Amino acid sequence: MIIAFHGLQGSGKSTGCALIRRNHPYAVTYGIKSTFSALADVAFEGAFGIGGADLPESVRLLAYKKMQRAISCCAEEFDANVWSNKFAEQVTGHLKDVLVLMDDCRTPQNLDALRLLSFKRPVMLFRLQASPETRKSRCSAWRDDNSYTEQLLARPDDVGNIEWHDIDAEQSLNAVNHRLIELVTPSIKKWQKS
Repeated sequence: MIIAFHGLQGSGKSTGCALIRRNHPYAVTYGIKSTFSALADVAFEGAFGIGGADLPESVRLLAYKKMQRAISCCAEEFDANVWSNKFAEQVTGHLKDVLVLMDDCRTPQNLDALRLLSFKRPVMLFRLQASPETRKSRCSAWRDDNSYTEQLLARPDDVGNIEWHDIDAEQSLNAVNHRLIELVTPSIKKWQKS
């Protein structure tokens, strides 16, 4: 089973992913953000002689995001599907009895990879939506970088077999977390029995 999160910066994607992981510690997390941190630490160590852990948390997160964006954009210039194909390859390599979490479904290509995977295993997608004010208040490393635009993906006509949920993340985090658990728990139980 695959559980994926989509939303703008500060909407609660990583928080939701962490919540499910706490309740299902056997889950495997895939996502550009989580994989990139280790590479960024090595790059910082080599370039500046300091590890990422030596930086204040908010500075480290913003610096990592900027590095991630530069590398992502550079690779996507040559192949728009490079990250989505890599994600699909990693997930397909796992047995079907592994719960896979994707903490940041960001692009139409990511969504298409999930759609294709949904024909091979169950996929749930949570699209988290909240106002800029709410998102900014929750985000430990908010970036006011106007050169980078995020957009909330529209629900396509063909989502394959994806179980799609729009979540109002304007509510309190406790309410959002409660709703996620309410939706995820029966789906995971059903998947485990199959």
